[in-house]
Amino acid sequence: MNIVIYSTNSNNFDGPSYHYTNLPSNAKNTERVLADFFGADCFTKHHFTIVSELPGMFLLDLQGNELAVKSEHFDYKILPQKEENQPEKVAAIIEGYKPDLVIAATYWVTPFDWLPIKDAQVAEILKAKGIKVICNTLDVSLMSFDKIQTHSFLELNGFPVAKAVYVHHELFWAERNRAELKENPYKESVFYRIKNMNFPVIIKDTSGLSSYGMEVCHTFGQVKNFLNGKKNNGDKIVEEFIKGPQFAMEIWGTPESGYKIFKPFMVSVNQYGITSPKQSVKIGPVEGAELFEGDSAANANAFPLTLLNSELLRLAKLIKVNGICQVDFGWDEENKRWVIFELNPRLSGMTQLQFESQLGCACGKERPAMSLKFPILEPDVLQKLSQIPFVKHVTQTVNDQAKQNREHGYCEVVLTAGTFNELRQNLITLDNEFSAFMEKSFFNTAMQLFSQILR
Repeated sequence: MNIVIYSTNSNNFDGPSYHYTNLPSNAKNTERVLADFFGADCFTKHHFTIVSELPGMFLLDLQGNELAVKSEHFDYKILPQKEENQPEKVAAIIEGYKPDLVIAATYWVTPFDWLPIKDAQVAEILKAKGIKVICNTLDVSLMSFDKIQTHSFLELNGFPVAKAVYVHHELFWAERNRAELKENPYKESVFYRIKNMNFPVIIKDTSGLSSYGMEVCHTFGQVKNFLNGKKNNGDKIVEEFIKGPQFAMEIWGTPESGYKIFKPFMVSVNQYGITSPKQSVKIGPVEGAELFEGDSAANANAFPLTLLNSELLRLAKLIKVNGICQVDFGWDEENKRWVIFELNPRLSGMTQLQFESQLGCACGKERPAMSLKFPILEPDVLQKLSQIPFVKHVTQTVNDQAKQNREHGYCEVVLTAGTFNELRQNLITLDNEFSAFMEKSFFNTAMQLFSQILR
């Protein structure tokens, strides 16, 4: 088969301002994923071409705007930086390769997580020409992009969600510059509904990325002050705060082939109870804890994971996942139920971790794994880290132009082991050997998660 893998971008990309390190390389990781899905002999049976805008997260290894590492098994077509690469143009370039199969490798950008929408448009154009494409639909991408649409879709289809109130920004401020209005019934109804919610609540942008701009409010007065203040600068969704551990996982598959429902990983939260991807620690898979010989106790039976898996499979079939969909959810301790927070029909921060743990591991069976963050490290330290046997992946991104410290960059490390007890010991070993570099807050957070899993 002639197979094309593609990814697009909506943002300007200043290559010289970014410095990437991937150990092993994205090229090598892509080879591993393809060999896992298509078979070890796939590179003799099939021809692969990568068509991508920069930076091609997960696909390309860059130095500035140039490829620093290439796989001998791929041809590369890098789309020009200075031109607008509209979906029609990208689709025409892909069509020119006369592909038998096209696969989207969608990722994310700031400030809007809308690349699934662009990639889905490319896919729809190609499908209309009779080309087989693995990519989530435009309808699913649009629904997932808007958090209030996601919430409404899940609620209407019987999935448990937190109680929520939508705040339409223009209607909330409708009385501005309209002298004839003495009241705003819409604003009054928003406050009426919020006042009857259970506190605390969390306020989110309906179209934001990650945890940016989220606010936790413990009283109605705090919510009212926030919505009446300058921070209320766009559409918002106000949700009841779910008290309990939070998780993330991915669904891989197509309607034709069926679905792999990955087992969930427990995700740390910050002091406000919010998952912050650039500060989080992930450990799992929580369901598999009792399956690994050598672990004396585990928390797997604390959660009804069979019910979770059946609901996620129902979700996958309902939205017809075509490729990858990442799901964030939590365990509602008060009501003893799973609550889904959001859907992301793309590759995610879980992708590498779950691949190392549950799909592409050399041992051929699932194994405990974790990811945690380091501050920006020098090249020699990155190399030393990557050479430790239980360290399976090291990735670092540095943005010289970042205005905020947390946007400047970080290093993420994926560790694995045969058992959760061994994984915990690997973390301690890493802390001992790299004590000058590991931030104690991440180590302490990881140890707290271990205490929840191994108890």
